[in-house]
Amino acid sequence: MRKILVVNSKGGCGKTTIATNLAVALAARGDDVALADADRQKSSLAWVKRRPENLAAIEALNWSKAEAIGGKNKQLDA
Repeated sequence: MRKILVVNSKGGCGKTTIATNLAVALAARGDDVALADADRQKSSLAWVKRRPENLAAIEALNWSKAEAIGGKNKQLDA
């Protein structure tokens, strides 16, 4: 399982854009992908919900609460 972390303390620097684009690219090539969002705004989670169902699946993980972080025990290529 591969893990990619996109992090920066500054807001508005493109973290969500980079993370969602990476998720799409990996899902499109056939990898199983989970996109975890630790931001209170949950922008990437809203984006996953709006994606058409006919596209490659991306699982959304809400990690905005500390107790939820790492709560997914599943083999994923993400």
